[in-house]
Amino acid sequence: MRVLLRLLKSELMVFLMAATPLLELRASLPYGIFVLDMGYFHAFILSVLGSILPAPFILWFLPSVLSYLKKKRGFSTIAHWITRRTIKKSKKLETYKLWGLFLLVAIPLPGTGVWTGSAVAALLRIPFKDALLTCFAGTIVAGMIILLLSYHATLMV
Repeated sequence: MRVLLRLLKSELMVFLMAATPLLELRASLPYGIFVLDMGYFHAFILSVLGSILPAPFILWFLPSVLSYLKKKRGFSTIAHWITRRTIKKSKKLETYKLWGLFLLVAIPLPGTGVWTGSAVAALLRIPFKDALLTCFAGTIVAGMIILLLSYHATLMV
């Protein structure tokens, strides 16, 4: 029973780390592999699922939340800043739409990932289904890149 609880705690840790902005699967996948000693495939699945978890909520609710906050004293400035910054950063994405969104999510660099991709897709009003599927595909590719880097890191040690 104790071993099962420890295993579930480890899996939950990887899953929640992947769902956290800035960390996402760039951190959760190596953490699962190197710190928690999970198998590559196991850590990959947990990281991808955790990473994609916030996407539908961001796609559904971000425009409404920002619209609401723009009308509220004290929050208006930050809501306008978030909108302007996201739109400014997504100019190239507008040209390539889904391919641009895919690359934004798939390239595992700081400032990219599911949170950013979903926010950009929501503010550019990319249809929900297209945005979610594109973010999911990008997450799988980002996970495979991190998985390859992690595998090569173990070969070097």
